[in-house]
This record gives sequence, C-alpha cells and structure tokens, in this order.
Amino acid sequence: VRSGAVSPLVDVLRGGHPEARDHAAGAMYSFAVEDENRAAIGVLGAIPPLLELFAGAAGAAGHRARREAGMALYHVSLSGMNRSKIARAPSAVRTLLAAAEARDRSSEGDAAALRRLAVMVLANLAGCPDGRAALMDGGAVAAVVRLMRNGSVAPGSAEQEYCISMLYGMSRGSMRFRGLARAAGVEAALQPVAEGDGGVGRDLARRTLRAMRGEDDEAPVT
Repeated sequence: VRSGAVSPLVDVLRGGHPEARDHAAGAMYSFAVEDENRAAIGVLGAIPPLLELFAGAAGAAGHRARREAGMALYHVSLSGMNRSKIARAPSAVRTLLAAAEARDRSSEGDAAALRRLAVMVLANLAGCPDGRAALMDGGAVAAVVRLMRNGSVAPGSAEQEYCISMLYGMSRGSMRFRGLARAAGVEAALQPVAEGDGGVGRDLARRTLRAMRGEDDEAPVT
C-alpha cells in the first residue's frame, strides 16, 4: 500500500479483464484486513468499483469476484470515515440490500454467502449518522423485516444478529425510525427474538423495541 499499489488495482477493478478483477478484488481484501490500510483504500477511490463488482454489474462478475469485493467492503467499512463514504456512494445501500435479498435456487450457497456479506456491511453503516440516514432513505427498515420473516436469515444465526444490529443502529434517538418501524412491522419481527433464551440478538432486539416506544435514553433526532 505504501508503495502505491492501491491506485493501479482500482484501475483494474474499474475496467480490467474479468480474471484480473478477481485478483484485484482479492488483493484489496487482503489489504483491507489491516487497519492501517483502510483509510488509503477509501481515499484512493476503491469503494465505488468494489460496490459495482459486488453488485455483479462489472461484466457479469462471478461469485469469486463478488465474494472478494464483499469481504473488502466489510473490512473497509470498519473505518468510520469509510462508512460515510460508502453511505454517500450512489445507490450503495440499494446495491447492498439487493444482494441481501437475492435468492438463487441454482446456487443458494453462493447467494447465502453474498447475503451474509451484504448484511455485515449494512450493519456497519448503521454505526454512523450518514449510514443511518442512507439506510432509512434506501428502505432498509422494511428490507430487514422481510429478511427476518421470509426465512432468508435463520433464527439465532449470525445473519439475524447483523440484521437486528442494523435495526438497533437506525433506532438510536431517531423519531423517523419509529414511524418506519411501525409501518414495516419491526415489532412483530423482533418480539420473538426479544422473548428468546438470550444472547446479543435478544439484548439488541429488546433495546430496539424500547427505542421504538420512545423509552431509549438518547435525545431524539430527525
């Protein structure tokens, strides 16, 4: 990264040969695992082509390229600065939600892996103000309810915890979330989890339900 490898890889992600894009996405994922590289990856413009590749739009990208791009995006989104960059990228939230809701009967295992990466990135976005606004603008509240109620995410799974974490992030001090949550049926989706045996998911579900009722401790914001 210090030697300037990121910019040429971004060029490959944008318009390279499909196999070269696969390898470029893999390299970007390897770079993004290291915390000290994440800011450079965001500043040097890797986020938009990674999103495009993850969406499968770059020359009908295959599963490997999409998976590597998704892993890179997840690690990049662990940086607060990059969360805002992803949130402000055109159609980023809709791209991620589309991957989260995609179903492929011919290759459900691949679809499930991409679905998990999408909800992991989306849950990270809920950790910043720009991300929360973009999620609500993009219809994430209703999308998460669909995921939880149509069997796309299994009860007690890591994916379910990410979905609940996303809802909790959006709920923090937001009167807007309360209206969206009521319309989407968040309470019905979360109540079984809140009444469950325990774990992080149960605690977050209970806190989200309290926020919906105006019982959270945070000052309301628009």
